[in-house]
Amino acid sequence: MRHLTFLATASVILAADFATLASANNGLLSFGNGPESVGAGGAAISLPQSAVNASANPAVLGHLNDEVDLSLGIFSPTRTLNPQGNLANPAFGDQTSRVDDYLDAALGFNKRLSPNWAVGFTLTPEGGGQTKYGASYTNPAFSEEPNSNSGILIRYGILAPAAAYSPTPSQSYGISLLLGYVDARSNHAVPNGFGGLMETAGNNQDDSALGIGVRIGALWDLGERLTIGATASSGVFYQRLDKYRDLFRGPVDLPPEAGIGVTWHATRTTDIAVEGKFIAYNAVNAFGGAPSNGGFGWQNEPVVIIGLVQRLGDAWTLRAGWNYGPTPIPDYNTFANALYPAISENHFTAGVSYALSQSWVISAAGYYSPKNSQTDPGTGDFYSQNGKGTTISLEQWGVQVGLKWKY
Repeated sequence: MRHLTFLATASVILAADFATLASANNGLLSFGNGPESVGAGGAAISLPQSAVNASANPAVLGHLNDEVDLSLGIFSPTRTLNPQGNLANPAFGDQTSRVDDYLDAALGFNKRLSPNWAVGFTLTPEGGGQTKYGASYTNPAFSEEPNSNSGILIRYGILAPAAAYSPTPSQSYGISLLLGYVDARSNHAVPNGFGGLMETAGNNQDDSALGIGVRIGALWDLGERLTIGATASSGVFYQRLDKYRDLFRGPVDLPPEAGIGVTWHATRTTDIAVEGKFIAYNAVNAFGGAPSNGGFGWQNEPVVIIGLVQRLGDAWTLRAGWNYGPTPIPDYNTFANALYPAISENHFTAGVSYALSQSWVISAAGYYSPKNSQTDPGTGDFYSQNGKGTTISLEQWGVQVGLKWKY
């Protein structure tokens, strides 16, 4: 009964703040959930440390015992924009987004039904964010609403009930149902059909949609020294954001992704994980489509993760990691992504856990993504040619604290 009370309390805490959640990203998607994964660079496919890891690979539940994991944190990106070219607002200058702090949180639950079966769920933010500038970045002379085109918000969350089957103690296979929620609002400009711009019909109103998808995963222990994990996701298929049909020319689906990882248990106290992911942004027209066709022109993104876990006796665990994914936004689509500069590439991470007892563990993690900038060369479509010289930049950091209960 106590674990149900704890789980209910954790769910209320997380749900109460769900509307303001965001997280550091590989493009659109979170690079890691929970301090155990984040501290190790986002490694979770082959490195089961927490029930929250099931958000990356549901098979990890088969390698874990009964536990509940809750984490809270702060995510702080700094975005700057200096628009140039014929479409740019000459009075805009070099500005910084006025929204730069977000709550980050995650919840995970695992229950062993038998030696062969485990069930659980995760509740996590899955990326997105908000950019808000003090003025339109496009030239008011070309727009019917001169104060439009200054901000956008889009946020994703996933509730993922999962099950894992372990035919033997050394192998697990898992599946999770991805139940998605997205909300958005923007005063982004869209073509008015007469060679100019007008504000989206959404007019900065809140809109939301539900989605569904599936993730599968596997985990194999090859002897005492090696663990291999693999995962694949269909992405999450959302309803249309009806108020913003003129801005997003299709559902704002989360893209399909696939990943594989190898963890080397170098000693009984040292784990080294090397993982890779592939995120198929081109499969989602709203993001991968050309800006001239209502998309943002994003490219597919490969991601490399290296994580180190070092246990110091029975109480302390240290973590460090590196996560790299090249920006999914080509330079020639910089102007079209002025309000969505998802261009972070490197994340450097560290973390620590301390076991208060056999049942309770506290953890913390932090990460830093150095400033990355890119400039539109003007060699792309209409927006690029008339936004030549536009520069966007992104720098971000965050911290998380977590509590694990092994019940």
